[in-house]
Amino acid sequence: MTKDRRRFPRYDVAKLAEFKGELQQGRKKTRLIMFGLGGCGFFSDPIEEMLKADQNVVCTFKCDGILKEPLKLQAKVAYVQAVQIFQAKEIFYGIEFLPNQESAIGPLVKYLEELQSQGKIKVCA
Repeated sequence: MTKDRRRFPRYDVAKLAEFKGELQQGRKKTRLIMFGLGGCGFFSDPIEEMLKADQNVVCTFKCDGILKEPLKLQAKVAYVQAVQIFQAKEIFYGIEFLPNQESAIGPLVKYLEELQSQGKIKVCA
């Protein structure tokens, strides 16, 4: 899914130490890269079991100073794409949050919008 097909912007959260995400409990080699009101994106090591497009998943997010406890969101895998980064192959998962969770996601998005307005993070292309 490309940016022009997204309803909401996604923010580059890869370097935010306080913002962490987990894609399906137990996946140890997965990194949160982007996050927005409609969904998020993770890179994963291909040695982990592949998730499939349209598969339902649970994502868990932590953000120091914003969330008092981890936020679990129901989602589905929108797409899966193999990506070559330098000499390593990684799997990118585009994740779409299921409807009616916007109020829970809102504080995180507001925080990211604030960081973006201060020039500390960027909107993903």
